[in-house]
Amino acid sequence: MNLNQITNEEAIRVLRQNSDTNLRESIIQKNRGIVIDIAKKYRDKGIRVPFNDIENNGNIGLVKAVDRFQPERGTKFSTFAVRTITGEIQRYIRDHEKPFSFPTEVYDNINRIRTFRKKYLSQHHQEPTVDDILDGTDIPLNKLKKALEIESRLAVDSIDAKESNEEGDGISHLERLAKKSSDEQETEGIENKEILQQAISILSPIQRRAICFKFFSEMPHKEIGERMNYRPNYIGRIINEAYSKMRRYFEANDISISDLLPN
Repeated sequence: MNLNQITNEEAIRVLRQNSDTNLRESIIQKNRGIVIDIAKKYRDKGIRVPFNDIENNGNIGLVKAVDRFQPERGTKFSTFAVRTITGEIQRYIRDHEKPFSFPTEVYDNINRIRTFRKKYLSQHHQEPTVDDILDGTDIPLNKLKKALEIESRLAVDSIDAKESNEEGDGISHLERLAKKSSDEQETEGIENKEILQQAISILSPIQRRAICFKFFSEMPHKEIGERMNYRPNYIGRIINEAYSKMRRYFEANDISISDLLPN
């Protein structure tokens, strides 16, 4: 079979029917370029993990993508593979990257940003832009961008941190959300967690927190407002804005938001 003359989706349909190990290996080799492209992006970000390790775990993600892909669901294989490969790399980096130790100045700047953001929100009832924070804190632009980047990363890590449940098992907010949205199916749960993690990373810190309270803890807006010290109607606006951001991300990746987050 000449894989250059058929699509990945068609090749995997044949693979599901015949369980041909040679065909499976050929599909994997044909799509190795996806792994290289994604791995290079992480290398360019300065991740403190050897590039070969990133690439190897990307290859593991590609194999999982070939084995898990379901052509009948209508998703393009390339879209599914990018998500699966990215998730595999992100998990490896999270578990193996050396802990970051930032200068005290970075944490001081993050605290100044958070103090200004809270004050700005109470006065204007909307989140400040980068220019607003720049004007209100007098933090140099390069240091401000660095502090915002680190704050964003720390926020995503905390959402994906493990917690102890009643059975004593560790499970994160994202895993609970993914489990709910996949009807207890393990493969879809893993995929959904990866998608949610990528989507949540584009939200602001306050939007991430509100989304977790809403969809993880299933709190009403009034209770979220009490926790976050904002009025319920403002909490509703934060959640709607976050939901819209995530919807745009999902639509750009051919994903239905209703499959991942309950209304």
